[in-house]
Amino acid sequence: MKLLIVGPENRTNTEISLLDRAKEYFDTVLYVPLEGVRIETTTDESIPYYKNTNLFEFDAVLGRISKKNSDAGYVLMKLFEDRKIYTINSYKSILYGYNEFLAPIFLKTKGIPTPKIHFAITRKAIEHILPDIKYPVLLRLPYEKKGSVVIDSYDSAKGVIDTIEKLSQPIMIQDIYRNGSPVTVLVADSKLFCIEGKDTVYTPTEQEKYLLKKAASLFEAGLCSITAIKHNNHILITGMDICPSMDKYNELFEKDLYDIFLNQIAKNTERISSKNPIARLANIFEGALKWN
Repeated sequence: MKLLIVGPENRTNTEISLLDRAKEYFDTVLYVPLEGVRIETTTDESIPYYKNTNLFEFDAVLGRISKKNSDAGYVLMKLFEDRKIYTINSYKSILYGYNEFLAPIFLKTKGIPTPKIHFAITRKAIEHILPDIKYPVLLRLPYEKKGSVVIDSYDSAKGVIDTIEKLSQPIMIQDIYRNGSPVTVLVADSKLFCIEGKDTVYTPTEQEKYLLKKAASLFEAGLCSITAIKHNNHILITGMDICPSMDKYNELFEKDLYDIFLNQIAKNTERISSKNPIARLANIFEGALKWN
């Protein structure tokens, strides 16, 4: 079996560890920086290459796509999925992972509880609700993971929104839950590793496990972290990260999470490849024809 990892040129410890441990479960493992991928379009199709290697020849693909390269990563993962190659984080996960507004709205339509949110692309569309909002609230930038600010009054909200409008940024206001506790969850295929606060291992209830797994399934992400708020014994999901660092979870849970994750990915790859041998052979055969 052959695993392709597509990630940043400057690897983090997570990418290094994934690459190292994957060699124990796959016959071939190739790490490709997304910056080194080219896509060649013919009259019939588009094929991704790294140097002279046809990337369609791999059985499974793990994308570690940064926000900077999200457009290219989206296109590349879509090509793999269209080719029926096992894509651990789908192209859709990139879309949800880098849009702080789209993710909770999408989950809400699927019955997943999320915080109350107000969103608008202009000040004019949102200013009439500002006097009636129950402060404090969290003001966030929909296309940024960082940059949120707590707004404690109507006057403060007006000032901050003025600044955001000058930057041509959409406006997103989210309710704050005073007695809520932040929860982050590493999703490693079917396994959940939950942390409450900064460093407390948290055991979710069966209902919480169901909601978290359903969210990851809807995001179509086999490796991600989900952010949530625990409030009044309920979980509210706020977003996700498709390039999580695994090291903190590894230390807190005192388990080799890289091994747990890659062992399961190898099993998934074998199962999927056995069900789709024709597509696999077609990919290999076409690659051979290209260079003969």
